[in-house]
Amino acid sequence: MDDYITVVDPPEQKTASKSGNNNPNYTSNRDVNHSLMMLVHVGKSIYCLPYNYLTLAEFNLEQGLRIKFTEIEFIIQGKNLYSLLELIQRHKLSSIRVNRSKYDLEEQNAIYIDNIEVVEV
Repeated sequence: MDDYITVVDPPEQKTASKSGNNNPNYTSNRDVNHSLMMLVHVGKSIYCLPYNYLTLAEFNLEQGLRIKFTEIEFIIQGKNLYSLLELIQRHKLSSIRVNRSKYDLEEQNAIYIDNIEVVEV
């Protein structure tokens, strides 16, 4: 299975590709305008978390992206993570996992997830 983040886009922004995106790190769901839940894939575990339990999303250039839910927190390191923060703000991030491909070397503006750390709150 490919490594990716899944983004939910509004139906009116359809593009030629089936997923609505030629970036291998993204897949899009065109049926809804926002996501109710976020899937976070970490190792062999998958966390399914409702957006209404999201208490904080913080981006820091040195530390990465911190996503905090009521009982669990994720620290994400990678490249172009501010774009992820914008997706979270609009409830458009459906799924995220570590990217093991070399795609980040090919596309300068691509979101690249290098590591996801789980912190129990």
